[in-house]
Amino acid sequence: MGVLIISDEPEKSSFHQIHLLKEEIQALGEKVDLVTLTSNRICLNEKDISKELTLMTFLKQRLLEKKYPIIAVSLVLKNFKRLFSDSNNIVDIVEKLPTETEIFIFGGYSLLKEMEKEKLDNLFLYQRLGVGKVTKQFKQDLIDHIRKRQKS
Repeated sequence: MGVLIISDEPEKSSFHQIHLLKEEIQALGEKVDLVTLTSNRICLNEKDISKELTLMTFLKQRLLEKKYPIIAVSLVLKNFKRLFSDSNNIVDIVEKLPTETEIFIFGGYSLLKEMEKEKLDNLFLYQRLGVGKVTKQFKQDLIDHIRKRQKS
């Protein structure tokens, strides 16, 4: 199995929570790739990707190239909109993949309210309270879900 984490603001102290989440998933024996967004670049596992690729183009190529049964997303509003806009949506990309992918989303209330309308079985929504990158509940549910998939 593999897990793709998509997050932003690596310069903020709260980003440490993302590194801890990655380490916990790796401790379960899973391969984890981390896509990080900054104001002027996109990184995969702390290495810059081509400046010629947009976020959605990069993710589409990556998801077709490498199968991720689980994607975890924790973004601020402006980056969330880049990933889940009406015209270019990661959910649309995931639905077209040959394998089933589940998406765990950690975001603001208004964004999650919009996402709830999609009513997809493979979408798990968690409300972001404040500036944290993850909550205990988000992290624990994600870890439990990975363990459950490992047993099946």
